[in-house]
Amino acid sequence: MCGRGQVIYGRWLIDGYPKVVLFDIATAMRRVDDWKQEIWTTSRIGIPWVDQEATDAVAFGFMTAIFLAEVYRTAAQVGLLPSAGGPLPAAWQTACQRR
Repeated sequence: MCGRGQVIYGRWLIDGYPKVVLFDIATAMRRVDDWKQEIWTTSRIGIPWVDQEATDAVAFGFMTAIFLAEVYRTAAQVGLLPSAGGPLPAAWQTACQRR
């Protein structure tokens, strides 16, 4: 995901060693203002900079949407089961619908 944040692929060290994709949201913070502006422009939902949890959710949501768009473009049939807990899925689903 050139220029949009770091993505790490590996295995989770639990029983069964499932494959995982990790998004380093700290590497995408330079783009988060653009993404917040996009959310404001499309839905009139403002996200204050001081709300770190909401800012993290925006970064995760857009990184996930960009990643899934690239996977979709690269491979027509890939079986993925994206999963996240807490407030993160809402940002992810909103960003995916826009892309």
